Amino acid sequence: MSRSEDLSVLTEKAEQGDTDAMLRLARLYYQGEHSDPARFFRWTRRAAESGDAGAMFNLALAYYHGTGTEPDAGKFFEWTLAGAKAGDLTAMYNLALAYDRGTGTEPDVGQCFEWTRKAARAGHAGAMFNLALAYGKGKGTAPDARAYAEWTRRAAQAGDPDAMFNLALSHAEGDERTRNDAEYFEWTLRAAQAGHAGAMFNLGQAFYEGRGTYADMAAYLEWTQKAAEAGHMGAMFNLALAYRNGTGTDADDRAYFEWTRRAAHAGHARAMFNLALAYEEGVGTRPDTTLYFEWTRRAAETGHPRAMFNLALAYEKGDGTRPDMARYFEWTRRAAEAGHPAAMANLALAYEKGEGTTADAGKFFTWIRKAAEAGDAQAMLHLALAYDEGKGTRQAASKFLEWTRRAAEAGEPRAMFNLAMAYWSGTGLEADSARYYEWTRKAAGAGDTRAKFNLALAYEAGKGVERDTVKHLQWLLSAAEDGEPLAMYNAALCYQDGIGTRADAGRCFTWMRSAAEAGYVDAMYRTALAFERGQGTPVDEDAFQAWITRAADAGHRQALVAARLAHLKSQGIVNESQRRALGTAFTQLLASVREIKNDHMVESSADGIVHFASWDALVSMLPTHGATTKHVRLYNTAYCTDAWEGRRLTELDDDDALLLGSFINASARAAGDGSESDYSVYMASFTLAVDSAAPLRAGSDSDDALRIVLPLAAFDQRRASARPLDPVRRPILPGPLVDPNRADGTLYRVKYEDGDAREALARLREPLAGIGAVCDTLVEVEGVYDLVRVLVAEVLHLYQYPERRHEQEARLLANLPIASPLIDLDDATPGRLFVRSPDLLFTGAGTRILLPPHSRDAGAAMLNLKHRLARQGLLSATSLGRGT
Repeated sequence: MSRSEDLSVLTEKAEQGDTDAMLRLARLYYQGEHSDPARFFRWTRRAAESGDAGAMFNLALAYYHGTGTEPDAGKFFEWTLAGAKAGDLTAMYNLALAYDRGTGTEPDVGQCFEWTRKAARAGHAGAMFNLALAYGKGKGTAPDARAYAEWTRRAAQAGDPDAMFNLALSHAEGDERTRNDAEYFEWTLRAAQAGHAGAMFNLGQAFYEGRGTYADMAAYLEWTQKAAEAGHMGAMFNLALAYRNGTGTDADDRAYFEWTRRAAHAGHARAMFNLALAYEEGVGTRPDTTLYFEWTRRAAETGHPRAMFNLALAYEKGDGTRPDMARYFEWTRRAAEAGHPAAMANLALAYEKGEGTTADAGKFFTWIRKAAEAGDAQAMLHLALAYDEGKGTRQAASKFLEWTRRAAEAGEPRAMFNLAMAYWSGTGLEADSARYYEWTRKAAGAGDTRAKFNLALAYEAGKGVERDTVKHLQWLLSAAEDGEPLAMYNAALCYQDGIGTRADAGRCFTWMRSAAEAGYVDAMYRTALAFERGQGTPVDEDAFQAWITRAADAGHRQALVAARLAHLKSQGIVNESQRRALGTAFTQLLASVREIKNDHMVESSADGIVHFASWDALVSMLPTHGATTKHVRLYNTAYCTDAWEGRRLTELDDDDALLLGSFINASARAAGDGSESDYSVYMASFTLAVDSAAPLRAGSDSDDALRIVLPLAAFDQRRASARPLDPVRRPILPGPLVDPNRADGTLYRVKYEDGDAREALARLREPLAGIGAVCDTLVEVEGVYDLVRVLVAEVLHLYQYPERRHEQEARLLANLPIASPLIDLDDATPGRLFVRSPDLLFTGAGTRILLPPHSRDAGAAMLNLKHRLARQGLLSATSLGRGT
């Protein structure tokens, strides 16, 4: 009989009420060559209406999925209930789920529990597991741990993969006494073999750790890969790492990238982060900054702290996106709040510098402390310096030392250096040369350039260690190779004098020139001399002229003398013999000027130093949005209101005064101030009389001047100290580095007594007489006289008349050529020339700004000042008040 005849027979029997024929017809119409959803539905319904429990279940599913009819949740529930009551096991299970989810009926946890229990007792493995979960969670019944364990075990034994998985996990719980690794492994294996992705993943981990079995990297890889292919995100991520590290297989960057990509697309946060790094570094793919940024952003949005941190950096640097400091700040803040220590530190620095937000010293301190307490070594260093400077908190030497030590012990090279310097100077602890050497050595070994240089000095002087000139040179060279100009200069001197090595003029010249090119002024001068004399290099007159000019322009007075005398010789004004004689005399003059200036250096001022300024001048010194100005302005002495400024030494009734005066053009108000000279003196006036209310004549000419009170520590008085090193700043040797943004920061005391003036003139007598003797043999002397004026110009401004001794004045001085890059024009008063001082204001706790006691609108002015200082986080370092 043909199939059509067989179908016809079945149909006839079904029409006559044969339930078995109905069921067979339904199966034929469900799938295969006779597939017909409408006829499947018709005969399934007929069979269900005839009382067949299985047909009731199938009819319920047809209504649920809309197979041969419209979907109908109510009908699904109705026929599921009928099938369950008729004893269909799966219908019971589905009915419980319908009550749980409210499918076609109202949710009912009680009915859900009852039908789950019926299906479980009837042997449905899935129902057994759900019943276990109900007892575990107390859903529809009271929580019952024993019942949960029992039904989990029964469901697992009945073959439910989820139950096997949970049963395995129950054996993994507890300590070594209560857990059972063998059972854990056995049930994990059975669940994995049943297709449970989580069990596959855990089985791989068991083989990796040797838990309940032996460690087997090949098996780890096999089951991790199966779990990954089954869609397990964690397995995808671990499989990627296995290919990256070669765990159980050969390392394969392309496979690493592919599985990382799949895990990332599946939503795995760490995979997103790693995928971003792969695009950044080109691991298994081409580098792509745009995709690096995109995946970093996605990972960050999941809350991944490192991704948030990297996203912030991307916005800062413009990696794969446009630079955006506001977003840099926002993501740095979010990463910091998520506990990322480096982000905490960066957030602190953003508050310190006003990057993407308003500067706030208090918030800087709060976050730098959090970062330090979280273990960030650089934050520990910054926290130590905050306590040292009083930034956002009160100064506390003990806290500075505590956090410096913690940062040093955490491996921060700069902190190691600072701790070493504390042991050198005895700052907060007892000076200890052995420990100074120990921490200097550690800092040098960690790469700190300053420490390398200091370690070289320690070996030279035998400070805390046995003297060793070979190691002295080795560490000098290490620091020199890092780019430290002082080390280059000193290494050159070692090769010059044969210290720690054989004398080598060529290497001496190489390092001397490197130091010169790095901006070390003494090295510029010596490099010029090397070209002039052919020391370590061929004689080169053009190179000599170039370097001697650079050194002179940078403020090296011996270079200025050499350059000027070389020029006079080239013009035929002096011969070689006269040049040498003048060179000797000018060298003596330089030494005398240096001695005089050193005698004027301010060495102590317990109450501070006061600078008077008008409101407009003060505004020019205060911070503005996006920039912090910390400079006092030195104005050209041509603007001094005192007609006798700079004449004190030439006004004495004294032969020495006449000798000095013979070199100074009578038309000039002061040495170096005449139009015939390219050099001029620039000056800022201070007073050591802190309670003085009147502005100095060389300072502000306004009776409404404000007082700025600074600690002496703000000035560069280090040359007055016997200590060769400083705990925070660069170690000092004679000769400055070129700094195009500042003048010298040494504060000199003005003297008033006749005896002091005569003593200075006596010091100048011999060199001036020597210069005069040579000038008597010259036809043209103005070039020599001009050089004398330049060299003595500054000391002339260090003497005033006795009647002004109550002013107790002190001055910053600079003597510069008109073309100097340090000289600037005052925008507020066009035509006035000034020079910026070093950073003097707001550099630490101690700056005070006092308004005049009779000032009108003092409240508004105070508010303005507070705002300007607060924007840069400087209120903690600067106090405001009214004078008396």
